[in-house]
This record gives sequence, structure tokens and C-alpha cells, in this order.
Amino acid sequence: MGKERRVTGELIQGEDGRLTLISRSGALALPEQTGTSAELPAMLQRAAESLYAHEQPVSYSSYLQNLRRWADLEGFARGQISSRSRRRSPAPAIGRCRS
Repeated sequence: MGKERRVTGELIQGEDGRLTLISRSGALALPEQTGTSAELPAMLQRAAESLYAHEQPVSYSSYLQNLRRWADLEGFARGQISSRSRRRSPAPAIGRCRS
């Protein structure tokens, strides 16, 4: 069995009508997502992907590869390498395969 995670969030509507999605996984604050009500599904998708990237970085990199989101994969890999360098631990093998 895996570990359980508690994910919480708030959806706030500003005076200008724009929405802000604030979400957390335990103590980890995920990036805020802002947009219109029509953009809410995309905002939820981005929040879910942020959580996925944090909790399962190797699986997330495979997800990006499968969707052929090469620019996102490159940015994610660079962020992983940078954050690992600061902690002085080896980076996971994140390949960039194109078929």
C-alpha cells in the first residue's frame, strides 16, 4: 500500500471576476493557478500535474514523454537537476526519447 496524502484547496473569486486556485498537499503549497471560470479545468489540470511532479518525479517525466511535451520535460528535468544539485544528491535518470 502507498502513503496517503491529504490534498486541500480553495477557489477564490477576485473582484475582477478571475479565479485563483490555491492548493496544498500536506504542508507543501502547490503553485497558485489563476484564470477565468472557463479556464478552471486547465487550472485543475496544472495543479494536479504539479502534485504529480512533486510526489512521483520519475513517473511524471514518463507522462510528459508519452504526451510528447518535450519543452515541459526539458524544463522539468532542468528543475530536478538544479534542485538536486543544491541538495548534493544524484539526479534521477530522466531521458529524452523521441519515437
